[in-house]
Amino acid sequence: MLLSLEELKMGLLETDAILLKYVDSGEADRVLVFFTRDYGKVTLIAKSARKSIKSQFLTIDLLSSQVILYKDKARGLKILSSVTMLETFFNLRSDIKVLATAIYFADLIDNFYHENEKNEVMYDILRSFLVRFEAGVFKASDIPVFELKLLALAGLAPNMSNCLDCGRALEAGSVKKPRFSVPMGGCLCDSCGSATARDFTRSISLGTLKLLNLAKETPVENISRINFTKNSLKDAGMLGDFIRYHLNKSLTSRSYLRKLGLV
Repeated sequence: MLLSLEELKMGLLETDAILLKYVDSGEADRVLVFFTRDYGKVTLIAKSARKSIKSQFLTIDLLSSQVILYKDKARGLKILSSVTMLETFFNLRSDIKVLATAIYFADLIDNFYHENEKNEVMYDILRSFLVRFEAGVFKASDIPVFELKLLALAGLAPNMSNCLDCGRALEAGSVKKPRFSVPMGGCLCDSCGSATARDFTRSISLGTLKLLNLAKETPVENISRINFTKNSLKDAGMLGDFIRYHLNKSLTSRSYLRKLGLV
């Protein structure tokens, strides 16, 4: 959608956006946090959004996709001007496990990205998962795949190919029982992992490492080919520990996934 001359003169910015969260403010305002394709994460104020049930801003659902217009004023104040809905992703809300997973993905992005931090690739990945979920394509394997994509784009992808201490390749015939170290950000071979007492380490199978490395490199459009076994999903839970370590906090949305038996 092209901006009119009048909108350009007003200094309005236009972009595709996915709503990550919102909170009511004051008597009638609403604060909305979007992940946008062109400007990254932006926090906008919808003035008087709750004064009328006819307000277009009250129809914006969590995780929905839309084109937004907003004015970036001085001192960080950004005012939402208008919304054109693209996709509500209504169907994914009918399954609690799918919805909880989508909310966790939104929570991850909200916590990993700073205001105005742009990443078009991450935006497209999030939207791709939402489209898949909306079409009824979901499995628990999607969770570690998304976590890895997020970590890789943040420059925090753990090293799962070689021992962090000695550099030995972590493959069959070379090692048998590697361990993952959360603070070190990667894996240790049998010898290095057991040579001294290592805090915050957990065993992980070679099969899981292979799957995780494959997931990290596989394009989103092909991730349906990746299937984690029950044991591999349990091993992949170390990504949650790794994320908690870097955020220095636990995410309630991930704890809920654990209650649902997804992680």
